[in-house]
Amino acid sequence: MELKLKDINVCEYNKIINTNCSAEADIIVPDTKPDIHSILCVNSTCNLEEYYIRKDKVIFAGNVKFNIMYVGENDKSAIYTIDYSMPFNHQCDVPDAGEDYTCLAMCSVSSTDFKVKNSRKLLTKANLAVKGQIMKHSVVKALEAIEGEDSVPCRQKSVKSDSLINSKEFKFNVSDTISFPTGEDFQEIYDFSIGVNVEEIKTVNNKAIIKGMLPAKIFYMGAGTPCVYETECSFTEIADLDMANSESVLSSHFSVSDVSYEISENDGEVTIDLDVIIKSCIKAYETMEYSLISDMYSPDYQYNISKVKSKLERYTHITPSQITVKDVIGSNMGDNSIAKVHYMTVYPSYEKPEYENSTVVVCGSIQTVVIYSNHDGEICSIQKNIPYKAEIPAPDNLSDSFFDVVVTPVNYGYVLSSDKDIQVRTVLRISVDAYTGCNTNIISDFTLDKSNPIDKSSQPGVVVCYPSENMSLWDYAVKYNTTCQDIASVNNMDVNDPIPKGSPILIPKRQIG
Repeated sequence: MELKLKDINVCEYNKIINTNCSAEADIIVPDTKPDIHSILCVNSTCNLEEYYIRKDKVIFAGNVKFNIMYVGENDKSAIYTIDYSMPFNHQCDVPDAGEDYTCLAMCSVSSTDFKVKNSRKLLTKANLAVKGQIMKHSVVKALEAIEGEDSVPCRQKSVKSDSLINSKEFKFNVSDTISFPTGEDFQEIYDFSIGVNVEEIKTVNNKAIIKGMLPAKIFYMGAGTPCVYETECSFTEIADLDMANSESVLSSHFSVSDVSYEISENDGEVTIDLDVIIKSCIKAYETMEYSLISDMYSPDYQYNISKVKSKLERYTHITPSQITVKDVIGSNMGDNSIAKVHYMTVYPSYEKPEYENSTVVVCGSIQTVVIYSNHDGEICSIQKNIPYKAEIPAPDNLSDSFFDVVVTPVNYGYVLSSDKDIQVRTVLRISVDAYTGCNTNIISDFTLDKSNPIDKSSQPGVVVCYPSENMSLWDYAVKYNTTCQDIASVNNMDVNDPIPKGSPILIPKRQIG
């Protein structure tokens, strides 16, 4: 007897962690800046520099960069900025996770807050959404077939699993030169907002080819008034992704990790040399289908069967959806009417997704800040948290899955509809990945002791049974130490036929040899 075994990739642990933390800083206005009259906006970006698992915890560490825009005490028509950077550290409980587990993580700013303590000091806070995927995969031996032993009945099953063949985290730089329209009286940059929109990702010859663009919004002082310049920087990046091929299914996340730029002016033309660091995470899955022995026994000899309880995992990449969220802000401003809108920033966040009726429902809110001038020429701002709900069509049978969600602003803008109302619009891209685990018993070993036959001396020559609804031909064969073929032959049945209802079946005593 020879056992034919096959290596099967199984999932020992897979968990998505969505946790929140904050980075707070007491910021002193530099001596070269005027006193604070009012804060317009606090923008921030975060860079997750390291994360690791230690003693049932995952530890995250990185830094946050703040950009504070405010109106000075003496000139309420001018904008001043303060830049500040600080580290953050956060830990989250991950029961049963060991240091040999794999951790992939991303971090984003979900909202910002501030509190003015006095004219020279303020408290800023960035609320961070930290996401980690903790995984452990292993290989087990599974019994695929048994050769050289006809007296051991076996049942086969076909199983599918999506094996993680590679996961890669890396950073890459996108550099570009932005030229402002000629004739602009450029003075200084207040804020530089960069997004990332990956339009295509595919695998060719163990490489991941990534194509996309970086939508950029530059808020600056030009021609004596606050202005916004919008542009896009396209990019193509090629990354090693061993074992992946054109049939691989990819899961990918991208975020802006850092932005730096240098301004130069030549013959009245202003150019910005831009350098953006993009952090990315790509996972490649391969769908595998196996034909394994699901059950076996010996009707003649004592035997031992070893089973391993394992989890086979299915990965489903749900087609990303885009939704447009619209609202009106500013209608409760009293006498402070709007003359001109200058700038807008957004920070989307989301709650735990729900799955119902073949739909993934993602709810959340968008922290929206708009900077404007009133009719007295004063610079002001207004903020509103705008709710949204996205219903994303998904395949059936995902009710036992857990979901990984990424919400990214693709574009946003505003229209001044009256001196009291600003119509704002944000386009969100919502990506959802589903992970479904299926617990299964895998037969890893089988031994047959031919020196120890089963004692059938007390068994009658024929047993008459009245079929039970929950008993199959296989169940009777196992119970009475015989085979399905032996029972079928005596009862003039085919082994694949269902057991006749209401009539007894005969189960003959099986003789060795």
